Amino acid sequence: MFTPDFEKEKLKRIMGSRAMWRPNFLTDKNLRIEVPALRFINPEFEKTNFNLHWLESGELKNMSEEEWKGTRDEEQHYLKELLSDSVRYNKFHEKLKSCNLSAEIEAGVKRAFGKNLITRLEEEFPQKLDNEKAFTDYMLWQAKHILAFKDHVLEEKTKK
Repeated sequence: MFTPDFEKEKLKRIMGSRAMWRPNFLTDKNLRIEVPALRFINPEFEKTNFNLHWLESGELKNMSEEEWKGTRDEEQHYLKELLSDSVRYNKFHEKLKSCNLSAEIEAGVKRAFGKNLITRLEEEFPQKLDNEKAFTDYMLWQAKHILAFKDHVLEEKTKK
């Protein structure tokens, strides 16, 4: 759905079907996942509802004003139309807020994984990683935590 070729029907069907999937731990409050888990969270990018994020951050307005050089005219026209229609825009915004499962997903992940979940916040890498040094530093930071996590898992396994 987010590719420049807006006519990819198969991609739209796949993405649409995945958008409806909900993890079992949202409905089964007793489900526990007994495996070690490491996750990286960057508050700038970790959004479970990108449309809501785009609306509230102003990115949708920026997208409507970007120069897309004729590749996504239909999509850009729709965005401009939506942003100019305050009634439709407000209904869309309210619907996105009512469908936002961010808090439920976060609580479910913590509940399901419990003590097995290790979270690393990427506050050291805000915004975009648009230069080679920042990207390299970011990858090294992640690798350090991944290797420490692997060592921790191996230590726990040998204790058993």
